[in-house]
Amino acid sequence: MTPWSGPGGQKATWVAADALGLASNSKNKELAVKGMKYMLSAPVMDEFHDKFYAMQPVTVDAKYTDDEAFKELYTTNADILHNWPAFENSDSFYDVLYKNIQSMFMGDMEPQQVLDDTMEQYHTIVSVE
Repeated sequence: MTPWSGPGGQKATWVAADALGLASNSKNKELAVKGMKYMLSAPVMDEFHDKFYAMQPVTVDAKYTDDEAFKELYTTNADILHNWPAFENSDSFYDVLYKNIQSMFMGDMEPQQVLDDTMEQYHTIVSVE
């Protein structure tokens, strides 16, 4: 069993990912897309990761600067990575979820409590904003 496989042998993991969005009312969509592609290009991302912080590459032609322990996951097991989707207030949702999962790991919550509490807190956040 590899470090990335579960008890039944199925391999899967998740990764939080940022998302770039293009407004439907953008006055110059072509230029906006060109700008996004430039920002995510290997030369720009390599420089960004060298100057600010190391992380896994966004494209296959970029340098790998993240922790070597995860390199195989990103380079040869990318098919088992599943991004958590972006949606309205997803940053708030994931913040609550991560905290509740940590509470579960510490023995303070049961798995069903994590799900119920996360959804309750998320709905409260969405209804307030």
